[in-house]
Parts: sequence; structure tokens; C-alpha cells
Amino acid sequence: MRVRKIEIDPSIVAANDKSMLEDLIQVAVNDGMARAQQLLADEMGKLGPLGNIKLPGFGVE
Repeated sequence: MRVRKIEIDPSIVAANDKSMLEDLIQVAVNDGMARAQQLLADEMGKLGPLGNIKLPGFGVE
């Protein structure tokens, strides 16, 4: 699961900042999701043999 695109209404930001702001938000969201998935994988690993179960949408890419 990844955020592929963010679109911001141009009326709320300066024209030259819109693209940069969209990129920064996209990177921040994807980084947060990757960290959450890694934390979940680490915690699932503590469950012993059951920790190796691969659940759709919860794997680390």
C-alpha cells in the first residue's frame, strides 16, 4: 500500500509551492506507512511460529 499522488487545490497555496508541498506530503505519508508496517511485522514476529503468517496488506515491501 502506497500513496501515489497527492493533489492540493491551487487556491490554497502559492503556485510555485504546490508541487513541492504535494511531494513532501506523499513522502511523509509513505514513510509513516512503511514505519507502521515494519512495527507490525516486528510485533508479529514476537508471536513465535504464528509471527511468520503473511497477512495481505500488512507485509513490508
